[in-house]
Amino acid sequence: MEKIDFLLIKESDYQFLYDLLLQRNSDANISHKKMPTYEEHLKFVKSQPYARWYIIEVNNEKVGSIYLTHENEIGIFLGEGS
Repeated sequence: MEKIDFLLIKESDYQFLYDLLLQRNSDANISHKKMPTYEEHLKFVKSQPYARWYIIEVNNEKVGSIYLTHENEIGIFLGEGS
């Protein structure tokens, strides 16, 4: 049986979130038109753009992220191989 956890993002997750962003098809991005630099990504994450933002872990391995916007929309992204 797989163990699935949703953990609030923390500073140590910023690189993982950027790596997920790199995997996305550019058509799926709603927060930007061109790929941000890592520094731009950090600024975005630190601005707390979402009401809630979690890392998805399966069996203690990070596989994706899920967030709830301030407009009560849900975004989910699972990385390659998830």
